[in-house]
Amino acid sequence: MKRASAYFILFGKIYAVILWMELVLRGYTIGFSGEGNEYIVINILTILCFSLISSSVLCLISLTIGGKPAKLFLSAVFAILSVIYCSQIVYYDIFDTFYTTYSMINGAQVVEFQSIIWSSIGNRLLPMALTFAAAGAGL
Repeated sequence: MKRASAYFILFGKIYAVILWMELVLRGYTIGFSGEGNEYIVINILTILCFSLISSSVLCLISLTIGGKPAKLFLSAVFAILSVIYCSQIVYYDIFDTFYTTYSMINGAQVVEFQSIIWSSIGNRLLPMALTFAAAGAGL
């Protein structure tokens, strides 16, 4: 049986990765200050709580799986989350709003915006790199 500190370290890594991705997404989309951010404390508490809940679930799942499969599971989850968070950053840069499940389902229309998307990716390389770096650091 592992020591309890190993479980807390695993949870801390998962929490740090998810929190970092949330903060990068927030910072490079709607920001933390300015007009429309009257409820900044509530927004930050929401980010902290969301990160806490999702990292707790991921930690419990990975502890249930155990061993190398757990590491593969977390790697896959971090990769998927990185793609989702980066796509949100790019989508927000283009349309000034976050995409929904409906937008993902109608993704076939994305070809029409291909040049705009590549331009937006070029404009948002730093937050995208920060997002993928967090996923890599969490492994």
